[in-house]
Amino acid sequence: MKRLFLWVAAPIVLLLAIILIYFAVAFGSLLFPANTTTSSTQTNTATPTIDAYISSNGVHTDFIFPTRTPQIDWTTIFPVTAFPSPTLGTDFIAIGWGDREFYLNTPRWKDLTLKRAVFALTGQDHSLMHVEYLGQRDFQAITRTQTYHLRLSTDQYIRLRNYVIQSTRIDKNTAQNVPNYHYDQNDAFFAANGQYSALKTCNIWIGNGLQQAGVKVSRWTPLDITVYWYLKPVTSN
Repeated sequence: MKRLFLWVAAPIVLLLAIILIYFAVAFGSLLFPANTTTSSTQTNTATPTIDAYISSNGVHTDFIFPTRTPQIDWTTIFPVTAFPSPTLGTDFIAIGWGDREFYLNTPRWKDLTLKRAVFALTGQDHSLMHVEYLGQRDFQAITRTQTYHLRLSTDQYIRLRNYVIQSTRIDKNTAQNVPNYHYDQNDAFFAANGQYSALKTCNIWIGNGLQQAGVKVSRWTPLDITVYWYLKPVTSN
């Protein structure tokens, strides 16, 4: 009986220890941010000129960019024809990266299953970009929730633009659309590079982009709070 108890208890204790270490490292990484020689939004040699944002739903984070700037028109990468109703407005674009199975089959948290979560965390599937176009009204609604300000220089924005494009599977200069999958009228999915796992979450993808752009951010960002810890909430501006 004692041996059976050990066989059952040992894996549970091991799993709990792994989870504890994971969160300890995640929060500990906040003490060792990247890009500490610059402010959270600019380099020493460039002036912030572009307003971008990070949005969070409490678990997952997205980039939010102005759709059209001199550096890029995002509709050339993610064409509005892939969206059910682009007439809702295209002033801003929200871009996130994640696990294909999770994205396509978990539109609401109540659709989440243990099997689906384990499948995603173990990196067994391809990844997707989830893209949403936002009109002014949609954007203002988002900024009333968990949204954080990114003031970027032109150089920083170009680096971030390149990071997003390199993460996307491009065919003839256009992202590869996954047809017939949408959460709403103004969103769509596109094929992405890389595989989601516990060691490369959607938030780590965002954090890596911020690091490459020279933004002050935690060294490792598996959780949404580790992404926006050093950023200012839009509501506080």
